[in-house]
Amino acid sequence: MRNNASQSYRGKGFVLLTCSVLLMGVVPTPSAPAASFMGLGYLPGGQSMSRAYGLSADGSVVVGQSDSERGPQAFRWTRDGGMVGLGDLPGGEFSSLAHGVSADGSTVVGMSTSTDGPQAFRWTSAGGMTGLGDLPGGIFDSRAYGVSGDGTVVVGLGNTDRGQQAFRWTSGQGMKELNTQADGQITTLATAVSADGSVVTGYGWFPPRSQGFRWTAGEGLVKLEGFRSVFGLSADGAVVVGMGKFGQGVEACRWTRDDGAKGIGDLPGGNFYSQAKGVSDDGQRVVGSGEPEDGQPRAFLWESKSGLKDLKSVLEQEYGLAKALNGWLLSEAVGISADGMTIVGYGFNPDGQTEAWLVNLDPSTMHESATHE
Repeated sequence: MRNNASQSYRGKGFVLLTCSVLLMGVVPTPSAPAASFMGLGYLPGGQSMSRAYGLSADGSVVVGQSDSERGPQAFRWTRDGGMVGLGDLPGGEFSSLAHGVSADGSTVVGMSTSTDGPQAFRWTSAGGMTGLGDLPGGIFDSRAYGVSGDGTVVVGLGNTDRGQQAFRWTSGQGMKELNTQADGQITTLATAVSADGSVVTGYGWFPPRSQGFRWTAGEGLVKLEGFRSVFGLSADGAVVVGMGKFGQGVEACRWTRDDGAKGIGDLPGGNFYSQAKGVSDDGQRVVGSGEPEDGQPRAFLWESKSGLKDLKSVLEQEYGLAKALNGWLLSEAVGISADGMTIVGYGFNPDGQTEAWLVNLDPSTMHESATHE
């Protein structure tokens, strides 16, 4: 259910992000299904900007980054506790970013500055933030993007003397390079991992183009034809989402073993550019962003029965949330809960500030679960 945004992960820089005031959704009209919308606010002392990057399986915990009085900082948000900063690793300029969260929300992973350089971290309430190190060779620069359901397997990218490479980390073995330089690929990065930690997805440079992949211990790294980037994976590892090249342009796509990679469309008008970021456990709901006619990214919701739609329009027209959403621009939907009922992302609030948001939908509107393999 992930991560991760339209920014490039191959550069050394990372965006400094923050958030704003808490905005609560209003109760929908009696004729509309029950739903709620809220802005998630920002950490104390920030510049009123925040972004969400990950969501727990039950939809109760959101992680991301917000500006704070100390600098850009990873956060963990819960409905009862609000947004709480996770700090950073010792040394370096204060900056951290949370990308992924375990199924129950107890383990958070991401990247923090440190004495050695940008470093992947794993955070728990009991142990706080712990650096995961880096792969051998090259400059010190590692980042964690995904974590298994129980928090014991972490995936991301590290640096070697051959460039950036995807890693899989466990407490027993530490950080291990996911693949070798077979086929002459230059760089790879792992963006998501299945609930049991056995399936890893990501993308890399496989000359002459960027291409998505799916990895298991038994099959190794298998390139996914059609994909250019991979951002999300269902809990059982059977459905992969991202973006690829399908005729008209760069398009959000969805992969299963039986059907392969297929484009799922774009918002009306624009340059035909969309990307999928998260997928429900049954694979039947996908979230991401597309570019309509005005070129401004908009969050979308795709359903197997109804196709791809502008998320804000769905919430306004089908859930009666027009008043709650007045003045909001929902730019990116980046994560969705296991049951497809909770969606997180970020956009511009009525004050024009970038802010993380959360949507809860009525379970009665969810289609019947379907087999996806």
